Amino acid sequence: MNNMPREKKLAQRIIRKNSLVPPINVVETLKKYADYVEDDLPSEVDAICIMTKKPLVIVHKFQAPNRKRFTLAHELGHIIMPWHHGMISCHTDTEDIVDGTAYQKMENEANSFAAELLMPSTWLKDIIDQYEKQGVEKLVDIVATKAEVSRSAAFYSIIAQLPSGYYMYLDYHLGGFISTKKSPGTEVYVPYQDYSLRIKWLKTFANASNQFELDNVDIYYWKVENNLSAEELSYEVSKVADIGLGDVIQNILKYGKGTFPSIFFQLINLLPPGYIMMVVQGEYQETYSSPGTKIHAPYKLGKVNLIHWFNKYSEEWGTFSILDYDFYWAQFIIQVPSALDSIDNRLSKDILKDILKECYPREEERRRYLYKINGVVGALNNEAPDEFEDYYRMFRERFVGTIFEKINNHLLFESFIINKINEMMARKKKK
Repeated sequence: MNNMPREKKLAQRIIRKNSLVPPINVVETLKKYADYVEDDLPSEVDAICIMTKKPLVIVHKFQAPNRKRFTLAHELGHIIMPWHHGMISCHTDTEDIVDGTAYQKMENEANSFAAELLMPSTWLKDIIDQYEKQGVEKLVDIVATKAEVSRSAAFYSIIAQLPSGYYMYLDYHLGGFISTKKSPGTEVYVPYQDYSLRIKWLKTFANASNQFELDNVDIYYWKVENNLSAEELSYEVSKVADIGLGDVIQNILKYGKGTFPSIFFQLINLLPPGYIMMVVQGEYQETYSSPGTKIHAPYKLGKVNLIHWFNKYSEEWGTFSILDYDFYWAQFIIQVPSALDSIDNRLSKDILKDILKECYPREEERRRYLYKINGVVGALNNEAPDEFEDYYRMFRERFVGTIFEKINNHLLFESFIINKINEMMARKKKK
């Protein structure tokens, strides 16, 4: 209840005050707060709400009954919310589209209020608990019938109350575009490639799926279930140092078909610093890094060159395939020296000047690389780690297998890094 948006809290207050139970009598409820008339309005307008001392609601009389109920609840929302004012011309589409304007924000809030008033969260949750196993389309029909709302209004309210694991595509016939919806808490990993491959991925891992049509929109949904608890996942990840990430992932795949995409992001976030995972399919490539990892992985090298890169720069790496995708993982270990372990006591900028001079004979090249290194230093300084070890690891990782290879291999580069970090930490302490 504490996390509930304020407009929904107001709807809950109206429900309690008037002892409302679905299907509520919307007209009777609205008349307690406003005058109400029906008239022939322009086709693009569902209602007009005029905020005077006694608000007036004018409703388009030629709406379908269930849409009219939603419209009336929407107008009541405008009246109840004290921050809504003036004359408001409403079109109460239930799709959650936000264009950033103050008007659209008020419309979205009124829609949210109406949905909560007509389909209270606790009531809706009970319906979902009872009928979820019969499928989303069945849920839509039951809620729409019991609350006397449109199937579209029922659908968008149901999405917000479904348990985690539901992933949906909405294919709009008229607009020619596809949008994605997920139930709360859903973090299913789906490689973001072309539509057909994403569908194939979801079909492979889904524990349940179906499709149906809703007001000229094709709804495709998949339920992807995670059979691995947080404690079990932590236990599996704890084995990484002993058996390697590849074997850990193979163990995770044995927990059930929906488990790997359900825990993918959690897995990445549980890994210690220094891990990257790349997903490759043709020219498609996505790279994920464990928290605090600043390694810039190569992009579109091709499999042969990618393997060469891993062999050259990583401590350990491996690969496995799922469907059409190759997964590459690698661990990079940065050995952190003592903060005083420098062979040159000059200022870091003077050391860097000599490094650039020896690596690049042309002034233009030296200037270009100086700008790039200053950019790396600036980005690192913005993160401002507290410990020398964290500074050093992040610094070194930014130079793994990059265009700075000549600089990275220079004898004085280690001293430059150590001195630069010590200078940054000294400035930080003075602030």
